[in-house]
Amino acid sequence: MNGDNALPQQIAIYWLIAQIFGLVGAPLAARLFGALPDRGYAFAKSLGLLLTGYLAWMLAMLGLAPFGVGLVVVCALAVVIVGGLLRGAGGAALGIAALPQRVLPDLGALRLDLARWAQRRWRMVLGYELVFGLALVFLALLRAHAFESVGPDPWGTERPMDFAFFNAIRQGGSFPPHDPWLAGYSINYYYMGYLLMACVALLGGQEPSVAYNLSLALIFALAAIGVAGVVYNLVGLSEPTDRRKDVASAVTQSREDAKDEPTDRADFDERQSPSVNRRASIAERQSPSVNPPSPFVRWALICAALVFVLLAGNQAAALQVITGTPMAVALTGPELARAVANGLGPRTTIQLDAPFAGDYFDGASTIQPNDQVAQFNWWNPSRAIWERESSDPAARKRYVITEFPFFSFWLGDMHPHVMALPFALLALALTLQLTAASTRGPVRLAAPDLLLAAIVIGSLFTINSWELPTYLLLALGALALGYRGARFGWRGYALAAAPLLIASFALFLPFYLTVTSLVGGKAALVNLPLLGTISRSLGLVTWDKTPIHSFLIIFGLFLLPLAAYALTQKPEQSIGGIELPDKQFAWRSVNRYLRWGVPVALVAGLALGFPLLFLLPLGIYAMLLAWQSTSSPAQAFVLGAFGLGCLITFGTELVYIRDLFENRMNTVFKFYYQVWLIWGMLAPYALWRLWSAAGQRLAKGDAVPGSAAVQRPLRRLVLPALATVLTAWLLAGALVYPALTAGKSFTEGKLVGLEGKTPRQREPDGAAAIAWLRANAQSSSVILEAVGPAYDTGGLGFASVSASTGLAAVLGWESHQGQWRGGQPEVLEEAKRRAAAVAELYNTTDAARARDLLAQYNVRYVYLGEAERATYAPEGLAKFGQLGSVAFQQGGVTIYQIAP
Repeated sequence: MNGDNALPQQIAIYWLIAQIFGLVGAPLAARLFGALPDRGYAFAKSLGLLLTGYLAWMLAMLGLAPFGVGLVVVCALAVVIVGGLLRGAGGAALGIAALPQRVLPDLGALRLDLARWAQRRWRMVLGYELVFGLALVFLALLRAHAFESVGPDPWGTERPMDFAFFNAIRQGGSFPPHDPWLAGYSINYYYMGYLLMACVALLGGQEPSVAYNLSLALIFALAAIGVAGVVYNLVGLSEPTDRRKDVASAVTQSREDAKDEPTDRADFDERQSPSVNRRASIAERQSPSVNPPSPFVRWALICAALVFVLLAGNQAAALQVITGTPMAVALTGPELARAVANGLGPRTTIQLDAPFAGDYFDGASTIQPNDQVAQFNWWNPSRAIWERESSDPAARKRYVITEFPFFSFWLGDMHPHVMALPFALLALALTLQLTAASTRGPVRLAAPDLLLAAIVIGSLFTINSWELPTYLLLALGALALGYRGARFGWRGYALAAAPLLIASFALFLPFYLTVTSLVGGKAALVNLPLLGTISRSLGLVTWDKTPIHSFLIIFGLFLLPLAAYALTQKPEQSIGGIELPDKQFAWRSVNRYLRWGVPVALVAGLALGFPLLFLLPLGIYAMLLAWQSTSSPAQAFVLGAFGLGCLITFGTELVYIRDLFENRMNTVFKFYYQVWLIWGMLAPYALWRLWSAAGQRLAKGDAVPGSAAVQRPLRRLVLPALATVLTAWLLAGALVYPALTAGKSFTEGKLVGLEGKTPRQREPDGAAAIAWLRANAQSSSVILEAVGPAYDTGGLGFASVSASTGLAAVLGWESHQGQWRGGQPEVLEEAKRRAAAVAELYNTTDAARARDLLAQYNVRYVYLGEAERATYAPEGLAKFGQLGSVAFQQGGVTIYQIAP
């Protein structure tokens, strides 16, 4: 089958593989996330894939087995067996001798437990699977449509490097994986996400470009079910936990539950976790203090979170339509206000305050509104912050990358920040699990749980290194909650946190030993020992700060309900009607000052040219409230995550990571992307809690006698009503982006299927040549192909032979080596030498010199196609007939095989 006719089968294969990984990960997900209401079901697919991929990676890295479909299958089976062994409390202590006798019985019992649990929770399971299935189909169909410059082709922007890494790992066999764009070297990049997608591709057996597009759909679907899982569990944990409540009622409830069981095995869904007391978990769920939310409310919040995180765009698209120009995001605040007024009014030509100097719009001095619905620029919303290149007021402006998830999936880059989404959600689920456990006291992870948690946290560095600090801080913060007020609390916390930190590093030691940091090779900014070392990687932001209107364009939809929720919360004064000791109120005045400090900092920041200064007191305030939330794990989680997001975005105003670009473009990009995920997921929950709190106050008879009896209840509704109206207004603006991209693609685009083509494959000769190399060349073979400009601006397909096959080229895109090897100056010099060597190899008429160079770089195949004939001298190309034999020839493409 070809094209769109093959779509149902292709999607079904990936859906089935995902279900298999879900079964693989279910036992260990139930153990790791035992304190959550869904017992980790929403995260089982991602966890099963991660554990399988981790084990396959480790075995291949140690040289114990070649990476391939056989190893992936064996590792998946191993994860299932371990899950079966650890399903009981004593599983971790099993000896090797007991293994054969225990595996089959435990797996059989596990199957019965899963079936019984699914029967009891079938509505939840159905809801989750609908979210996953619909998300998978939606993104697969979107990738299968060709519309303007977007479609299934794995080419353009960063897709060539993504496709190259994906194919190199998929067919490479040995680890560390070879760099397809620098033969003889291994990939010096965070590549674990590509490896995980390669695991699925190996099992699916799809054509590489089909597997690439289905991998994007799988990432989207795993992210969707992960978002649904975090919100589902948040709502389920929203009832306060009375730590002084007599557990007798919980024991009674446990016995009542047991009456429904026809066997003496405990219900899978209520399995005791070593880190979490089962009776306390039941007591929490049965707490009569707050009525549990209806299923409709729970799933409405899930749907809202899915839209906020994965479908919504920022406000730039709406502003583009209103103002009639894609330049809207690059305007100053006053200029943007004038452009909006003009767009809503006369729509005449307006003059800018000064001619624009900078990227994209250089020299523009006027704005002429036009129909941006018909001429929508979908690229510019991903560049919503514009800043000067230096502190000089006359300096040119440059953009800062402000991608958001739907932009990434629309664009089709399978880049690390995209692949990290499902696994960042795993880390968020772990944080929620630790938060739920910590509200009942100190938490010490048992050895199996410690290893699982360390793999979840530690893997983030290998998938997308930017993720690790954020989610490690969240997990360690959640763990710290259990040691509040405990005797020797900080000492106990250190003993609990240190193993997690050490294991998160130690379990990925082979990665750290074979990958050099992408940053750290810059000259020191200060001439002092410690500060000099730090300044090689970190720089100070000495130019313009982010304008407030730019920040609200990006995060206004999330910031409004979250800030309203945080600023209306107060420290707890009692638990279960018992007043807390006076020492618990020591921070009351600090909280009050911080809360009033938010508007003061906002005004002061606007006056001082530091508009986002208000995020500092807001973030500290939210995190202090999280620390003081002793009875509600949901509140502690939401406030802590929101507060950390505030501090992260504030931090990007002060420092940046010194990479190839020597500005904060990537720093803002990567950290804002994380904040989008966290805030977008929490914002609907915060809005619901505003309404819930108002309703509880009204239900308690908050009104006073007399004329105020009507007015006071109504005042309780003002804040949630206002927040809801403004959020709905911003949501409408955020949905303009998907409407004018995916909406147009489905209505105006062409369904072409998931099999995309690189430029070399767009002609039959090139497609046949690529197919021949895939079928005949050994994975260790080195190829010689033309070297051209980064991003293949001429469209000739530079580096597309290596990208399509995964074979190592002498050199691919030289500029990308500069991005990947900032800490390896000697390799950067080698890349420069190779650029000259490739040109000499193709151009020289000296066969002896060419033979020496071919031997130096161990070249096995020389590719001659359109790009080579357009780039190099024809008299130089003629010599290859003397240097090797013709291995493939069709039309304008010839592949020479060089004898070793």
